[in-house]
Amino acid sequence: MTTRARTLDLGLDARLHALARQAQRQADSSGRPVVATLVEPSPVQDPIARFVRAPVELTRALWWGADSLALVGLGEALALGPAPCAGGVYQGHGLDVSPAEIAREWRRLAAGALVDAPSDSPALAGPLLLGGFAFDPLRLTEPAWRSFPAARLVLPRLLLLGEGDRWWLASTLVAWPGRDPAGELEELRRLRALLLQPAPSGCMPATNGRALPVEVVRRELCGPERWRAMVERAITAIRRGELAKVVLARAVEVSGPEPVSVERVLRWLAAGYPGCTLFAFSYGDAVFLGATPERLVRLHARRIETMALAGSIRRGTTPEEDAALAGALLASEKDRQEHAVVVDELRAALAPACRALEIPREPSLLSMRNVHHLATPVRGELAGDSTVLDLVERLHPTPAVGGVPRAAALAFIRSHEPVDRGWYAGPVGWVDRSGEGEFAVALRSGLIRGRTARLYAGCGILADSDPEAEYAESELKLQPLLRALEGA
Repeated sequence: MTTRARTLDLGLDARLHALARQAQRQADSSGRPVVATLVEPSPVQDPIARFVRAPVELTRALWWGADSLALVGLGEALALGPAPCAGGVYQGHGLDVSPAEIAREWRRLAAGALVDAPSDSPALAGPLLLGGFAFDPLRLTEPAWRSFPAARLVLPRLLLLGEGDRWWLASTLVAWPGRDPAGELEELRRLRALLLQPAPSGCMPATNGRALPVEVVRRELCGPERWRAMVERAITAIRRGELAKVVLARAVEVSGPEPVSVERVLRWLAAGYPGCTLFAFSYGDAVFLGATPERLVRLHARRIETMALAGSIRRGTTPEEDAALAGALLASEKDRQEHAVVVDELRAALAPACRALEIPREPSLLSMRNVHHLATPVRGELAGDSTVLDLVERLHPTPAVGGVPRAAALAFIRSHEPVDRGWYAGPVGWVDRSGEGEFAVALRSGLIRGRTARLYAGCGILADSDPEAEYAESELKLQPLLRALEGA
């Protein structure tokens, strides 16, 4: 950042006021809301600090990708999805909040957006949506997920965007037909003033959890016996030919003596899982966060990228044991079969939208801190004018988190899993004004509210699955969040 770069200031400058007046004229003339965004350089930011230290009443979003792209959204200029009922609680799910429906609405808004940006700013440094979707929009929402509806994509009032050591601030307002934009400008002034406040003293280090551990109380929401019965019913359905595969999930709740330190959890995950995408969404009194290894889909310059991720085994305690376990995973007929199902379904879902697909013949290893995965990258060139949200509609849920056939697997999960997944295993991510963006599968994740956190993990069930082995695998997948919480 050069000395000539503009710094954040308390007032909204003349350019923003002029942009607001232009947007208002356009909204009054068209009878439709108009999005207006001013982009300016920003000092380098600490994305985790900006997320956690903003006022808790603000809608907040954090995305920190494995490619180092960082997005922090503060405030809410607009939200797409179902409207809340009394008390901010969302009631009911439905197909009208599908990714494709939101894509159509966002396309209309983005087409008329006004953007005042420096010529050297990145293309996505403008108005964009951050948010996600429930795993199953047709399942009734449990009270724990009351702040997280079937879909919620937010256009932040302030968006901080970082690529390496270059950072940008996008200030956004929405002009509504016949409405004075003064209130929108005042809210932007208030939020921008927050960015001038110095960071609080005692900034938490990027720790691997070496602080004194917190004693937590654990409560099983799907214990071993209930898990065994559910898996056995799934195996029976598979052997009858009703399903080819189904992914079942379990949940635990942990609570401590003090409110969970969201900052420490995020820093622990960022340090321990640098190859994952770190995400967090704060609505009301709850934060949904995680560090996921699984990309659902990325669309950039008309190139589509996704990944088949299915088949897992623990890491070894010595280099020799670790290598042996990795070799066993690569040779495992059960895991290779589970993985092949995911690859085939990704191919079938994307082929109609692509000119060509590039899929390796054999899976490779994706090694995380506590587990090896079988992974196959899938790439293609977009054939039509689909947005990343349209691709989310095609892909979610993949067989890696749902099953095959999709409808039958979802029906089985809906009928047999005792705990609503909420946004766990759902798509989370962002979409820019051109319709490009990235969504990940919200794995290795948890819902935090005060002193309590609800954590999820799942396993793919096939005809020869062993309930005890699958339970042990799910326990392994819970460890990243459990260890982060013990350090928080």
